[in-house]
Amino acid sequence: MRMLLLSAILAISINMVAYAVEVQNVPNAEKEASSALAQATQVLEEAMSGTIVPEVQATKKGLDDLKKDMDAAIQNKKINAATVQNLQPEKMIAAAEEKMRLAEHYQQIAVQEITDAKTEPNLGMKYAKFKDAMAKAETARTITSTVSSVLAPQGQSSGQKESAQVPSIGAIRSIKFQGTWHALEQAKVAAGLSNIDYSRSEFGNYKQDVIAYDPSIQAIGTEGGPKVDVHYLQGVFETPGGVKHKSLCEPVPVPGSPNKVFRVTEQARETISQNREVGGVALAVTLDLLSFLNVSGFDRFGPSIVVESPTLISLKELHKEALPYSKSPDKWKILPEHLRYPGNVERIHGFVLDPRKNDIFLVCAPAKSQETRIDIDCLIVGLRSVWLEERTPAVSLDPLPGEIGGPQYVRVIDLPRDSLFAKTMLDADYAMKRIIFGKVKPDVDGYETLVHFIQSNKARSLMSRFWFFPTSLGSGDIIISESARSVIFESGIHVMSAQQQIVEGRTVDSGGQDVSATQAADSFTRYYDQFERSRQIEPQGIYVRLHGLVDIVTVGKLLRYMGIEYPVLHDISDLPFTKCEVPHYYQGVVTILGTGGAEGFKQGDFIMGGVHIQPRAGDYSLEWHRDSVTGVLEHAVDNFDYRKGPSISIKDRLVLSQPGYGGSEDAESIMAAGRGAMELRQYETARANFLKATEKDPLYSEAFAQLSKACALLGKFDEARAAIERAVAIEPGDKNLAAAALDIELRSNPEVDLNGWDDSTRQALSAAYIEEAVSDANHGNGDDARRKTTTALRLRDTNADAYFVRALSYPHASSPEANRDLLQAIRQYKKDLLKANDPEIRAKLARASGVHASGRLARVQEKFAGGIIETDANWAIEELSEIADEAHDAGLVDDKEPACLVVEALARATKVEVLQFMGREYNMDGVRNLVDLAVQRFPDVFKAHWTRAFVLIATAEYTEALAEIKKASELDPADGSIFLLRADLHSRQKLYAEAKTDLERAISLGAEINPLFEKKIKEGE
Repeated sequence: MRMLLLSAILAISINMVAYAVEVQNVPNAEKEASSALAQATQVLEEAMSGTIVPEVQATKKGLDDLKKDMDAAIQNKKINAATVQNLQPEKMIAAAEEKMRLAEHYQQIAVQEITDAKTEPNLGMKYAKFKDAMAKAETARTITSTVSSVLAPQGQSSGQKESAQVPSIGAIRSIKFQGTWHALEQAKVAAGLSNIDYSRSEFGNYKQDVIAYDPSIQAIGTEGGPKVDVHYLQGVFETPGGVKHKSLCEPVPVPGSPNKVFRVTEQARETISQNREVGGVALAVTLDLLSFLNVSGFDRFGPSIVVESPTLISLKELHKEALPYSKSPDKWKILPEHLRYPGNVERIHGFVLDPRKNDIFLVCAPAKSQETRIDIDCLIVGLRSVWLEERTPAVSLDPLPGEIGGPQYVRVIDLPRDSLFAKTMLDADYAMKRIIFGKVKPDVDGYETLVHFIQSNKARSLMSRFWFFPTSLGSGDIIISESARSVIFESGIHVMSAQQQIVEGRTVDSGGQDVSATQAADSFTRYYDQFERSRQIEPQGIYVRLHGLVDIVTVGKLLRYMGIEYPVLHDISDLPFTKCEVPHYYQGVVTILGTGGAEGFKQGDFIMGGVHIQPRAGDYSLEWHRDSVTGVLEHAVDNFDYRKGPSISIKDRLVLSQPGYGGSEDAESIMAAGRGAMELRQYETARANFLKATEKDPLYSEAFAQLSKACALLGKFDEARAAIERAVAIEPGDKNLAAAALDIELRSNPEVDLNGWDDSTRQALSAAYIEEAVSDANHGNGDDARRKTTTALRLRDTNADAYFVRALSYPHASSPEANRDLLQAIRQYKKDLLKANDPEIRAKLARASGVHASGRLARVQEKFAGGIIETDANWAIEELSEIADEAHDAGLVDDKEPACLVVEALARATKVEVLQFMGREYNMDGVRNLVDLAVQRFPDVFKAHWTRAFVLIATAEYTEALAEIKKASELDPADGSIFLLRADLHSRQKLYAEAKTDLERAISLGAEINPLFEKKIKEGE
């Protein structure tokens, strides 16, 4: 109450200050404002008296009591072993204590700001400083209230399906109590230390409906609250840029009641956001007052999302109707439309719990077209991966080292590779790269491509990568109903970019802000909602579907965060999904910007980046509402007729704020700078950035995790351990944090005994090292890649991926070391394939075999680079035959791997070249058929066209060869070997001037030139 009273008094004083500022030279107004500020100062100082505010004092005392009670209970064996393991009191206490330290930190800042405000002579500045002090004090109190989130019952593990307890409304409420004692008592109940039922305890303050709105006097009122003058808001609403004669609020029906309430219209929210500067201090004061009085809708202005006639989908009924089709893959393929696309929806905006029936209803937006509908397979895979397995879905497209413009191979993380969920993410990422690069021109007015920004900024070079990331759910972005049954949100998607630079021959993230890349990423984000409806973007509706996937992941994360263990979630996760054909690779997106030579530069690595769906939300994102919107939804759930199918439509609408307007993305940009510094091995700079990110967002677990890594690399292991413990305190269920803790121990002692760590943690860390190594290898950082893959193998010596990536990291694919690792990878992939006939393992086996055959072919070509020696020709013929056979066999394992067929064709073509030299008989028909098949099967792989051109040159079919070279050049205009091949063609035609030009172009693009070939062209000239 003291803080609420303080809010009201401070709000009144702010009003008086604003009046004094606007009505200049009015002594009485200034006097009244000074008096009000003095009164507010006194109340604020009283509330802040002592070391900490009363709420923090009470919570600290309760925390100490709880710790004593838990210790005593464990000693007296009042809690059995299973309960102790489930509750994990030590971790919960540590997490709570960490949050209490954060609260005290903000309290100290607030005390200092009060002191500064008292000495500030300017009334306007004094108002601002007191407001900051108020905000810090409120933050301290809010953090204290969120101690309940770590003291609340953790729920059973996802594996305990049969005995899973359905949490009561009280258990759900334990997420965030405004009254901290309820949270402590709730924890005691869960620990078996108290029999008191707090499930019906009252919360603290909620956002409340407007129950009275009078546009004639421009005032609004809430239940039990004063009327508030809103003529400043109405004035901004009716500015030249606003909407004249429109109401700030509109009526909303209340289920089961003749009364009506009001909510802020979406026009008002957006118009006031765009014209806030018009209202000046007076508008700010009015909004502060409405916020302090907890009036719903007046604290979050900005763009809104309106969901007309939202659809509710019962997961329980959906599972019941879908279950009979789950008996076989063939039956699952013939799911009826109303089950394949439940509710015909395209977005999910939250859920409503029904504790009586243990059901969960998804709150969805109806689909605007058939291609944007959410498929049940995506819902199943998403909930299984995120809620059940607590994973973070991601995809990436990576080229093989040295072939940036070549095939971009698919990498799927924490998802089934053959799922529609994974394919949707990959298609969305690939389409984004093509749009940013100007290869696809959507019908969106105002959108500018990366090429435009590079040319506008007159950039000489640019190296950046781009990827999708969910917009952080900031303060108040998640609405929780009074009953704690409804959770409503609006997710967002933005494109992130990371500038790269070459340092000591390595391509690394610099952490800097490249102007062109930043503008391109911002431009795509700005027009994302228009791309969602563009008919020029293929696949149609891909960006609405990607948004739907982010919604599914957000729902899964929130259900896990809230500790919801309803059996229906296990049931949905157990349903099958239709296997989807996911491409092995996507064509590289490459172009040349500049005039060639030193001015030109290759833009081919933009395909790297991908989609990383890791929604960020925490206690700070939750905002409790006592309003009619969630009441309408819960009324519909309570009266749901299960006989009419799994979904119903609600005759109302949701008005949701776009995410990011209640919080800040500052921490994200600081984190990007920190990651860049890590890539540059500037660990002290990285540490400073990560520390700054934690200050911007004290509940950002990844910031603490990255801070721990930077500290470990600096040898500050105690600080690293403290940082990772803080990350665990924020997100105690994150499996990746356990791997990060093991990483610290490995760095502090490379010989640490790994037997004490569970296999899943070691496997997770091994996979993390491989993921980093892939990026290092693709950017030419071979030493780092080999070091990381070696560590990955120590953690898990049967990891075929580690051998394969290490092989790719060597400077020469034909080196003995690369050959050894490739053979080891092939052997291990074969063993893995015997254990599980997984198409992804087959693809990797074929790729590794193709790369191994390619390395052998390179060794033959290197041996005869100076001209074929007749005494070694027989060896070459035999070796080339074996290489072709190996590649052929690899192609039988998986005929979708381009390297196999291309290497086989090139090996047989090279064999023909040797036979030609020796004057022996040869048959070109087989080779011609192979290269024709390679081009037909892999038309977007430049090496296939290169190989066909190679064969056509050998048979003197120069016109066709030139056509193939042109096609290869279009696919990758920055590959020097293409121009080298054309130089050979021109030299055979005795066009030495053209051959010399091609040779110079090949050299400028970094192609390795045979000195004898170079001499031949110059002598021919």
